Amino acid sequence: YTHAVVDVIRKLGLNASDNGRNDILIDGLKVSGNAFYHLPGRSIVHGTMLYDTNMVNMVGAITPNDEKLISKGVESVRQRIALLKDFVQIDIEQFKTFVSSEFGENPLQSPFYGRIINSHHFDRLSLLIEQDKVIFGGKTIREQNYISPTLIDSPAHDSPIMNEEIFGPLLPILTFDTIDSVLDHLRLQERPLALYYFGSKNKGIVDKTTSGGCCINDTIMHIVPHSLPFGGVGNSGLGAYHGKASFDTFTHYKSLLVSHKHIDLPFKYPPYDKHSYTLFRRLMR
Repeated sequence: YTHAVVDVIRKLGLNASDNGRNDILIDGLKVSGNAFYHLPGRSIVHGTMLYDTNMVNMVGAITPNDEKLISKGVESVRQRIALLKDFVQIDIEQFKTFVSSEFGENPLQSPFYGRIINSHHFDRLSLLIEQDKVIFGGKTIREQNYISPTLIDSPAHDSPIMNEEIFGPLLPILTFDTIDSVLDHLRLQERPLALYYFGSKNKGIVDKTTSGGCCINDTIMHIVPHSLPFGGVGNSGLGAYHGKASFDTFTHYKSLLVSHKHIDLPFKYPPYDKHSYTLFRRLMR
């Protein structure tokens, strides 16, 4: 944010400081800050859907740009992916091919493939891997905090990996017969922080789903433009930030109504009769 924005916040009586970057640090707003922060609760559900597209396009987006394979959890903008049954096997093979082309046959030796940030999170992620459901990857080396890109096929709905944020290179795959069955499933879940759709029939997806943000034929990039507010909805967060949206999130719009001192509507007071209720209903329309 510009120095001018910081000055405006200071004039509002808030203790804001400019740290020389594009950040604003505000003290004394614990309640507002907690409400603003996108809640990383266990109930958050992140969905990625595939429909009417080639898997190469989707993998090209979710692999080099995906926090699961690059930042190892700095961002939390996706947890699981939904594929249509008719394309599953082809999609999985294309995913494997693309990962190999980006990181080589052994990602452990790639200078472009990161590591889990510490042993605590390595152990947490390792417990989420159901080895009997791993269809790609699943290799771990604790001494190096290394977990390979991993696909997990159809984990149970009540399994830990389906009910916790992942923050790692683990990608559960759910298979559906039709796009309508995907939508039905999503409506039963908590509202996600982000939803990604790959395909050409995106209008129906956008209109029939609710999420904090939505990205078509790409991932994560909707958080980049400062002109586009980023935030959650329902369990995935309250409020949004980026540009003016950040300012609005911490702004309270005070309501003010002024009644004329010489006019006081009598039907506001008892005794009430049918005529009073009729007038009141008309006034409230």
